[in-house]
Amino acid sequence: MDLKITFVNFNGVSFELIKSLLPASITIAVLAGIESLLSAVVADGMTNDRHNSNTKLIGQGFANIASAAIGGIPVTGAIARTATNIKNGAKSPVSAMISSIALFIMVMILLNFVNLIPMASLGAILLVISYNMGEWEYFKQIKKAPKSDYFVFIATFLLTVFFDLIIGISVGMIFALIIFMKRTSDLTNFEMITKDLKHTDGKILEIPNGVLVYNINDPFFFGAAEKFSNMLLDIVKPKSKIIVVNLENVPLIDATGYRGLKIFYNNCKKNELKIYFCGIRSRVYKILKNYGFIDEIQKENIFKDLKANIDYLKDFEPKELYSNKKVDSLTRDNK
Repeated sequence: MDLKITFVNFNGVSFELIKSLLPASITIAVLAGIESLLSAVVADGMTNDRHNSNTKLIGQGFANIASAAIGGIPVTGAIARTATNIKNGAKSPVSAMISSIALFIMVMILLNFVNLIPMASLGAILLVISYNMGEWEYFKQIKKAPKSDYFVFIATFLLTVFFDLIIGISVGMIFALIIFMKRTSDLTNFEMITKDLKHTDGKILEIPNGVLVYNINDPFFFGAAEKFSNMLLDIVKPKSKIIVVNLENVPLIDATGYRGLKIFYNNCKKNELKIYFCGIRSRVYKILKNYGFIDEIQKENIFKDLKANIDYLKDFEPKELYSNKKVDSLTRDNK
């Protein structure tokens, strides 16, 4: 077998060539990273250890650069070889070095003998390795998980077995992401308060007549924002002419969350309801300001917290709030 090493040659390299190779290069790099991290996760499960993802990916990147520089092909961590290594007593990275040396010897010296090994024998070996890699106890445990988690697990398992590892992982990640977004939106809840409530300082906060407080809790993302913007205004009691939107418990808002607030704000204005906002955190305040929403609702309608907002409302009858009388700005401090 002839061994020929071709060192890196930049002759003929052009922008067009780089542009044509870039999509494939990114795809290979992503897939190689995924497979290597999967092999590391499998190894962690078999050794009760924990890998360093950054170190592994940086090392793999340098190895692939060196491989390409001498005409080689990209390398990744191999799940089957990793599992076999551990099952045979591997305890340190030295075992991987010995495995590489053994593989080099087989390719360079014993290749003709290796070709004589029946494929059926190699297939049987891979089946045993696959069985040993399987965490079969997890199959029993996953049945007790929510149906959505069980669905993601089974879908990923079947796609990996009958199609390809990358397909299984990719589809599984998409399903998991959709379920995560659904759960996040379900976590966000709204409270409509017209009675007295306990403030964060422990004191009872009296809600004036004609005032309806909306408490929004948790991140304000697309699913929750849609529910909020579609709230029917006829649920507001006839005496409720003032709406207070309390955002004290909203740590983050996205573009759809802003849109939900905007639609709700427009609906209140359309129905001639006075609307205030209070407790806007600095991060949320900055996002809303970038959209121009802070300027639209005007700072005199924004308060530091719910208590400051309610204290202000107690000094005015609802009918007076519809006048053009200017009030002192009581905006939230953005610490």
